[in-house]
Amino acid sequence: MNFSKQIALVTLASFTTFTGSLAPVWAAMSTEEASRWDAALEEGRTLRDDKKYEDAAKRFVELQASAEKSDDKKRQRKAMTALAANYFYQKDYSKAEELDRKALGLAQSISSVNDGTVAICLNDLAETLVEEKRFDEALPLIKRSVALSEEVFSHNHPLLGTRLNFLADLLERMGHKDDAVLYRSEGQGIINAFLSVMSRKIKAAWKPPRCLYSYSANVGFEVTDHGLVKEVHIVDSSGNAANDEAAIEAVKNAQPFADINSKADDDQLNLSFKFDYNFHQRKETAQSKNNKESDSTNTSSSSETTAQSKEKIEQEKKKLEQILKTIEEIKKDKNHTNTTLAESYGQLSDTLMVLGEHGKAIDYLKDALDSSDFKDKSSPGTLMLLSELGCTYLNSMRPALAETTLKAVVDAPNFEQILDVKLKQQALDDLGHALSNMGRYAEAQKYYSRKRDSI
Repeated sequence: MNFSKQIALVTLASFTTFTGSLAPVWAAMSTEEASRWDAALEEGRTLRDDKKYEDAAKRFVELQASAEKSDDKKRQRKAMTALAANYFYQKDYSKAEELDRKALGLAQSISSVNDGTVAICLNDLAETLVEEKRFDEALPLIKRSVALSEEVFSHNHPLLGTRLNFLADLLERMGHKDDAVLYRSEGQGIINAFLSVMSRKIKAAWKPPRCLYSYSANVGFEVTDHGLVKEVHIVDSSGNAANDEAAIEAVKNAQPFADINSKADDDQLNLSFKFDYNFHQRKETAQSKNNKESDSTNTSSSSETTAQSKEKIEQEKKKLEQILKTIEEIKKDKNHTNTTLAESYGQLSDTLMVLGEHGKAIDYLKDALDSSDFKDKSSPGTLMLLSELGCTYLNSMRPALAETTLKAVVDAPNFEQILDVKLKQQALDDLGHALSNMGRYAEAQKYYSRKRDSI
C-alpha cells in the first residue's frame, strides 16, 4: 500500500432517518466525542497493523455507524477507508474496491474545493485495481490523482513525489517505459531533494552522549506543513534512555526540513530516521580533532571541495563500468552461482544510488530477478537480490514496495538458514523502517524485535 492507505480517509455516504416529529436522530459530535472517535480510529488501525483483522473491522464498522449518526461525513470517509484498507491487507480486493468506490463518491459529493481528499480516494482505488491487474482502469485514476495533488501540494512535497512514482510504476508495468522514466525522474527528484535536506539537518542537530559502545535507534515522526514535525517518538530503542532522548531531540531541533505546503485535509507524511552511533568511528574523529595538522585542513576552499565531489562522481562512474563488466564475465562462466551474481548486482545498486540514479538501480535489480539466474525464488542469491531491491525501494521513499519485497525475503521458509546474520538483520531492519515510514509502528516493532533476537 502507498501512503494514502495508511492515512485512512473515506467512508460511505449515508443519510439519517427522521422520527415522526421530523426531528433528526443525529446530533453533531462534541469536541470530546470527536477526540474519542479519533482515538478509537487509531486503535482500530493498530489492531489492523497487528493483523487482528476481524477486531479491526468490527471497530471500523462501529465508528462508521457513529459518524453516520452524527452526520459527520468526513469521519464516515475515514472509517470507510480504514475498513477498505483492512480488506486490502487481507487481499480481499473485491470488498476493498467496493468500499473505495463508495468512498470516492462521497468525497466528490462533499468536496466543494480541492482539499486533497478526492486525490487520496482516487489513489486508493487505483492501488486496489493495480493489485487486481486492471491497469487500464487504474491509469486514468492515478493520473487524475496526480493532477489534483499538484494543485494541493507545493511542488517540493514528497507525497507528490510518491504519487508520481506510483504513476511511473504503473506506466512501466503497462510497457510505456519512456513515459515512466519521465515521471520517475520528476518524482524521485522531489523525494531525493527532501530526504537530502532532512538527513543533513538531523545529522547536524544530533548531539549523542559519549558512549563506549556502538548502537542504533529509530525515531518515528510525522511531517506537517512547512516541514515541521509532531508525534516524535522512539520506534526501535537503542537500549539507553539518554541515547534515545538525544535522537528525539535531534529530530525536533532539525525542523523545519523544507518549506512544503499543502491544503490537503487528511494527507500526512510518516517517516522514521535511523541513528547509528559507531564508537570506533567517533573515537577516531575525536583523535583527529586533537591533531594540530588535521586542524589546518579545515581551511580548504569551497572550490577544492567541489573538485573533490566531482572526482568522487567520476570514480563512482568508473566503478560502475567495472561492475557491469564483472557481471557480464560472471554470466559467461557456466559454473557461476547466483550468490556471486547477486553480490555484484548489490554493488551495482549501491553505486547507482551514490550517483542518485535510484530508478536505474531498481530497473537493473528487477531485470535480474526476472532472469533465469534467479528463477529459484528460495535460493540464497534470489533472497539477497530481493533484499537489495527492498532496500533500494526504501531509500527511494517507496515504503509500500519495500514492504512487499522485504516480506518475501523474511517470510521465506529458509530465511533463517541460508542468509548470514548481517543480511538477516539488514532485511529485518529495512522492513521495520519501511513499516515505520507508513505509520505502522506496532507492526514495525515485531521485525525490530526479530532483528534483536537474531544477534
